Amino acid sequence: MWLSTTLWDTKLYELDISIKLKFVTLIYGLQLVPLVLVRPTLKSILGIESSFLSIVKGIILTVFVCFTFFYSFNDFWSLTLYSGILTCILALYISVETSFLILKRKLVSRFQIFSLVPLLMGFILACNIFYNLTLNRNLQFFPFLSYGINLTILYFIYFKKYHSRYSAFSPKIEIFSEINLKKTRRNTDSEPQVIEDTKKHNILLIREDQLVTLEDKLKLFIEERNYIQNIRLPDLANYLGITLHLTSRYLNHYKKTSFSDFINELRIQDARKLLETHYETMNFMDIALATGFESYPAFSRAFKKRVGVSPFVLLREIKRKLKKYPHS
Repeated sequence: MWLSTTLWDTKLYELDISIKLKFVTLIYGLQLVPLVLVRPTLKSILGIESSFLSIVKGIILTVFVCFTFFYSFNDFWSLTLYSGILTCILALYISVETSFLILKRKLVSRFQIFSLVPLLMGFILACNIFYNLTLNRNLQFFPFLSYGINLTILYFIYFKKYHSRYSAFSPKIEIFSEINLKKTRRNTDSEPQVIEDTKKHNILLIREDQLVTLEDKLKLFIEERNYIQNIRLPDLANYLGITLHLTSRYLNHYKKTSFSDFINELRIQDARKLLETHYETMNFMDIALATGFESYPAFSRAFKKRVGVSPFVLLREIKRKLKKYPHS
């Protein structure tokens, strides 16, 4: 930030304004970077991991906008106005999306404060635009100081993300749905009911109302068919909002299964339905990929373990029954 301002004051101050405008368009690209990167950061805080590809797409969008403005605008007023409009639209979109995700995941209302972060960044950029249009028309001063402020905000949010992994996902701090939070408040005078698992040397402590929340989140996880993705135990833990250890113990003790068996069971249920209804249009490899398996051998082993026969044998049985009872 200091280097950019110093460079502007010492090297670019006396240049023609048309040349300055070209530098401004490049600076505007830098201005968009914090706003683009805050989206996956906020998602991560909510337990939704963004893929590396989505982050790359955001960076590519920034570069595209930067060079589009570079070749499209030759006057300062138009550049400032349209860049401001685009920035505000982007900030509003990220804010609304964040708020929607918080409501969809039934998180407590205090998480809505994160949906205000993009609006704050957009407001800072809008103030910067107003300053440039009124007091900095000849670009005497470095025109986009706001991007340094937004970088600072992004750094704070990024730090908050990692801080939350060691605190918000701790068993001592629970993420409740709105319904369960109200139940908890009504029962503040009574001792919280605790469910204990003493089968192993460690004791698993899960409040009853938190267990209800976990069941609701797991049901939503299944309804969204997230299990067909390249899902790992840390991904499920992030989705549920609890630690890896607690997620593993929750599956083992309350669901009587392991993580891999839980995921494969859901995938095989889908695969069996596809095999029974789409065997004429989908081969075994198509079904394997459609249900989250990376290869046919892995799909075949998991299928045989849960169904008792291989996909080929089951398909042969399905065709035999259809041939024998064509109208059933």
